[in-house]
Amino acid sequence: MLEARAETRAALRITANASSQLVVDRMMQAAVALDMNDLPAPLTILGTPAFKLGPKRTLALLANMPYLHNANIETQYASVETEPGGAR
Repeated sequence: MLEARAETRAALRITANASSQLVVDRMMQAAVALDMNDLPAPLTILGTPAFKLGPKRTLALLANMPYLHNANIETQYASVETEPGGAR
């Protein structure tokens, strides 16, 4: 899981010292704003030093994510483990 985290942070250009909770919170807030069709809000939400590309480039990258091998595998494992009776 740590490799997947590092791979994802590198792809999104997230600073190494950014707390995981801050990153998750900001990305979830941006997703909710986009779902509500509030287009300016994600630019403010992702406008923190944790996202080195800045909000516009981060959003563009999120809209067209590259394939991340380790993140894909770990996401599948996590999905199975969260199902009732699921285990690796």
